[in-house]
Amino acid sequence: MYMYDISMSLILRNAMLQTVSITMDVVNLEAKHTGGCSDYVSLYNGPSVSSSMIGVYCATPVHSTVVSSSSSVLVVFVSDGSVKTGRFSLSWTFAG
Repeated sequence: MYMYDISMSLILRNAMLQTVSITMDVVNLEAKHTGGCSDYVSLYNGPSVSSSMIGVYCATPVHSTVVSSSSSVLVVFVSDGSVKTGRFSLSWTFAG
């Protein structure tokens, strides 16, 4: 479980200038009844939210993998102030 109404971020940066491969092992977060996500994980193709977005995830099949086109990825997790449900787990490697 996770806390209500939070926003957390993590920059994955490779000093060897290799791309980042991210595997979302589980993404099972609160979705809106009208579609979209209330709680979500966003991935950006660079170190900031001004970088191009790779995607937004709240319900992703197990072992979904994305690869950046840069040597850094910003991971942002956002939770609204209502229901807490599910969890997410991701792992990453630096590719050559």
